[in-house]
Parts: sequence; C-alpha cells; structure tokens
Amino acid sequence: MVKLFTRLYDKKIEATGLGIFRIFYFLIFFCELLQMFYFRHLIFDEVPYIRPFEVNLGLPLGVWMVCVIFLMLGFLTRYMTIVNYIFNLVFLSTISSYEYHIIYIYTTLNFLCIFLPISRSVSVDRWWQKVKYSNTRFQYNPPNKTTVLSYLLPLYMVCGLTYFDSVIFKVGSSFWMDGLGVWFPTAFPHTTIVPTDGIGSLVANNKTITIFLGYLTLIFETFFIFLFWFRRFRVPLLIVGMGLHLGILIAFPIPWFALTMAVIYLLMVPAAWWRNIGRFLQRGALRPRVVVYYDEECPLCARLKITVEHFDLFSNVSFKGVQSSRDDEAIKDIELDPLLDNIHSADRQGKVHIGIDTYIQILDAMRYTLPLSLILRIPGIYHLARAVYRYVATHREVERCTEDNCGYTPPQLPPKIDTIKLLSNLKIYDIKMRGIMYFFILVTLAQCFISYESGVVHGIRSKLGLKGTSVDKFMVSLAWALEGVGKPYLGLTHHALFMDYHFKDYNHVVALSYIEEDGTETWLPIMDKNGTPQWYIYGTNWAKWTFRVNGAGKMREKMLGNGIRDFTAFWAHKHGKGTKDGRYRIHLKLVEIPQNGFEPDLLKKQQKIPWVELGTATWKDDQFEMTIREEHIPLFTKSKK
Repeated sequence: MVKLFTRLYDKKIEATGLGIFRIFYFLIFFCELLQMFYFRHLIFDEVPYIRPFEVNLGLPLGVWMVCVIFLMLGFLTRYMTIVNYIFNLVFLSTISSYEYHIIYIYTTLNFLCIFLPISRSVSVDRWWQKVKYSNTRFQYNPPNKTTVLSYLLPLYMVCGLTYFDSVIFKVGSSFWMDGLGVWFPTAFPHTTIVPTDGIGSLVANNKTITIFLGYLTLIFETFFIFLFWFRRFRVPLLIVGMGLHLGILIAFPIPWFALTMAVIYLLMVPAAWWRNIGRFLQRGALRPRVVVYYDEECPLCARLKITVEHFDLFSNVSFKGVQSSRDDEAIKDIELDPLLDNIHSADRQGKVHIGIDTYIQILDAMRYTLPLSLILRIPGIYHLARAVYRYVATHREVERCTEDNCGYTPPQLPPKIDTIKLLSNLKIYDIKMRGIMYFFILVTLAQCFISYESGVVHGIRSKLGLKGTSVDKFMVSLAWALEGVGKPYLGLTHHALFMDYHFKDYNHVVALSYIEEDGTETWLPIMDKNGTPQWYIYGTNWAKWTFRVNGAGKMREKMLGNGIRDFTAFWAHKHGKGTKDGRYRIHLKLVEIPQNGFEPDLLKKQQKIPWVELGTATWKDDQFEMTIREEHIPLFTKSKK
C-alpha cells in the first residue's frame, strides 16, 4: 500500500485541470447559494416572513457568496476554502427538511478543497506569486504541477464511493434490475421536466434505448471505482459519466446536482487535452493585436507585463522592452526619453498609442475586458484616468543600470514544501503522502461500514443468519455512529437515489393557485397545468415539496398543510399579496403507477389527466387554515377532524 501511494504521489501532472475544475465547480456552487439566498425565508424561517428566523441570514449568506467568488478567481484560496467549509458546516450540514443529495457532494468537495492545490493554475494567487518573486531582471513562474492523487482522490470520494453505495441499493430494486431505473422516475409528471416531444420523447418512449441506459448506469456505477485508476479507461468513463449526468440535467429539476457531478468529470480530462486547448486559445501570439513597448528597468512596467500576460487568455498582447527593441518599425523614429517616460503600443495597422490609450488598447485586445476599455473611453472617466496615469508615470521608481547597481541578486523564492525536514528522518513529503494514504483507508472503511445498513446487504445478512446477532447489532450501531460523524463533516452517507420505495403508491400531484378578488386564478410556480415542476421547486425546494411535503403512500395532512402554508406565505410576500387576506385553491391530479413494466407515452398520458379540487387554503390576519374536501379525506393518513 505504501509503495502504491508513493508511486501515485510521486507521479506529477499539470494542475491546469484542477484550476478549470475549481472555476466551474465554485461557479455552480455560487448558483446554489444564490438560490438559497433568494429562498432563505422559505428555507430557514419557521413561517416565512411571519415567524422569521431569529438571525438575519442575508448577511452571512452574502459573505459566503463573496467567499465563493474569491474561490472562483483563485484569490486567497487557502483561507477562503477554510471559510467556505465552515459555512458549509453551519448551513448545509445542519439542514434537514430541505436537504437533498448534492449537499453531501458539496460537503466532500468543500472539505477536500482545503487541501488540494486548486490555485496552482489559472488563479489570482498564481499571478500574485509571479509578481511577488519577480523583478526587472528575473520573472518567476510558480510550479504548475501537482501529484496525480490531487485528481484521483476527489474522483474516488465523490464518484467511486457514491456509486459503490448506490449500486448496493440498486441491485435490490426491481425496476433497476429490469433495466427501467432511468425510465421509471420520468413516468411521473411531478418528478421530471423531460420534454414529451423531440429527443426527450424519443428516449423516453423507446424501450430499447431506455433499458440500455438503465443497464449502462448500473454497469457504469458498479465498475467505476475499479477502473478510473487506469488511464486507458478514463476517457470512456468521462464520456459516459458526463453524458449520464447531463441527461439528469435535462430530465430532472435538480440542475446544480447534475452540473456539479458533470464538472467533477473534468478531473478525468487528459492533461494533453488542456495543453491543446491552451495552444488553441493562445494562437493570437503568432500575430498579436497589440505590441506594448515598456521600460525594462521599471519595476511597475515589469509587473504590468506579468499581469497582462497572466490574464491575457488569448495571447493577443505582446510585450517588448524599449531598450532591446529600438529598431522596431513602430518606435524607431521616437526619441528614447519619451519612450521611457511613457508606455507605448502599436496595433496591427501600425498606429502608435501612448499612455492611457495603450491601456485601452490592451483591454480591447484581451477581448473579455472590452467593457472596461469602453468605460475608460467615456469623457470624464478618460480624463481622470489620464491624470492618474500621468501622476503614476511621473512618480514611478526605475532601476537604471549603472556601474554601481548592475550586479544581480536573485530573489528569495518560496521553498519546496515537500523537501522541508522536520526530523533527520522525516520530511513534509512523508507526512503528506502517508496522511493521504491513511485518510484514504479510513474513508473507505467508514463508507463500507455505513453501507452495511444499505439495500441488498439486509437480505444477505438475513440469509447468512447474521441479522439480530450481537455482531450484527454492533455493526449496525457502528454504521449509524460513523454516518453521524461522516455525513456532516465529510459527506459520507447512504446514496439511495430514485428507488422503488420513493414511488410506492405515490399517485398524487398537488399544485396551488391564488384566487384573485375577481375570481381569476394565478398558478403558483410550483407545478404547471401539466403537473410539471416549475422554478419554485428546483433543487433543494424540489426535494422538500416532492418528497417531504408530499411523498410516497397516502398524503400526510400536517406535512401537506405546513408545506402549503410555507410556500404560499413566501410567494405572497414576494408578490405583494401578503398574508392578511388571501385564498388559494389546492389542485390534485391522481396519476397512474406503472405496474406492468415499460409503457410508452405514459408521461404524456399522466400530464393529460384532469385536475380536481383537493381543497382550499386561506390566510387571514397572518393565520393559516387548510380545508380538505370531504370526498378526498380517504387519501390522507388520518381523517380530518
């Protein structure tokens, strides 16, 4: 084991993929937080806006989003990952009725990001290191390589262990073992957003394709944990995994789950692909859009060169030193002193730009900074920027080479952490490598113990005569104890997704509409008239409405009432209706649960089933009341008093 991890730790690879992963992962995570911020009163208030949470969560959520923006940019990364993880523990690890599966994935990734070198590429931190350790005679390029374990460990914990536990549940599921695991959840209008026309209809209504996708998912999840270690299998796994999770994006109202899982597969993109993409983006270096002439003995100019070259994704800006390029056509007729006093540039047409106009040309050439160049052109702003430039240019320091100061002293570079010795026989390298190995072993054992209380393992324990024995009771208690710690801190838990019991006797769809004073109805953006989820119940809200407010089996009056109370109170305050006086109609659609396997066009049939009135909900002076029609009382777990 030590030899294996030593080999994997010693194998180095470019960190570009980690940097790309960081940007996209935290972009998606920011979207999740943005949704949580918008719905914070619905999620955290006891009753939205009426009995609010004691602490105003807008500020901490706002700070968290700023932290995530910093992580996207790779700015103060190590500190921000710690802050991000603390926020994760406070908000996500303690959430209950709005919990859904991606929260465990976030917890795992947010923990790992503390230790992964995610800012080693495409980051502000990397730029700062270049500036900090460079001077007019030396430009520092920080290391851009990392151990291959930095890529493999997130894949193992997020995909490998998740799929491992998920398969244990799936092999005990009748519709998954019949190849209908992908199709079955899309047969209900309240659990899917798959289109009933076009490619969505083609897939959902083709039994061969449906069964192929179902078994492909099973096979993929079963063997992923064994195959992804080998480079030859990574591209096929990348294609299948990315495809399956983008399919989830199309089919179900959990976009942040689908996109996060898809982004994780960026860690499997071969390093050569990133290099080729980089060469494609930097093809502008062959014929730059603007050439900048700078004073080679000016520290500020050297920092400008480093900064622009770092952020110039398309290499459209080229830098040349005035002292070494005096014969260039663009500047050969300009006196040396003016060239040294002001920064100059030449565009492709040979036109020379001076001072602040050079900065405008740079921002133009970099493309994605074009809005900044347009702002700088605005009269007033332009004149202010020109005055600031003139002040800085006049007072900047220079390091003119003379007989007294032309000696070169190399800057003190940051040490290589792995080589630092703590004892005569112990280096940081040994601690890091063994730490990763022991963490890997402990996480694997913890997930295995947690999976002891999963799916088909129950049947195996019964057949072996273990169930109810003292050993079995100890293992069960250990499994729950490990999940109690592993779930909130590392995201280690069960992964039963779209199982039979989630849909057992789940034959009801509930929608809401607001009754205006003139009798007209406004449907709340929860379910549309087809019974399809709307934007109010995407992501965490979908899990709440679909599986907690509603759910398999008979409806629960208290759960339904509390859910309708909360969603109507939130909607009413967001739309200026208030809860002093308001009436809502509760709509019910009774759908069919497929009993005989695959049935084409079932979703379309379900959507056409007419709605009936389940009851009404009213608000009067901030007091909520729900009334269920007499004929529908048998649909509930207890009779209405």
